[in-house]
Amino acid sequence: MIDAIGRIKEKLGGLNAKTAIQLLKEGNTLESFRILLKYYDKYYWKGLHNREGINSLLHTVDCKSVTAENAIPLLQYSGSKPEIH
Repeated sequence: MIDAIGRIKEKLGGLNAKTAIQLLKEGNTLESFRILLKYYDKYYWKGLHNREGINSLLHTVDCKSVTAENAIPLLQYSGSKPEIH
């Protein structure tokens, strides 16, 4: 994981890379991954929107708050079987 962070250091930013590595070494995987997900989400979103036919890939589900009930349509789009507890 540390090697992988090193490979994206320039795009992630030196301080973010250093902090993510330090957190991993301390065993704080959750906080390290929070830093890495900000990078991933930014580049994933950018790449997704550069694709042709983007509208056929995205689905909108109207909701004012996230609940188990309104998460069901999202799960159906993903192909997962919804389970309500």
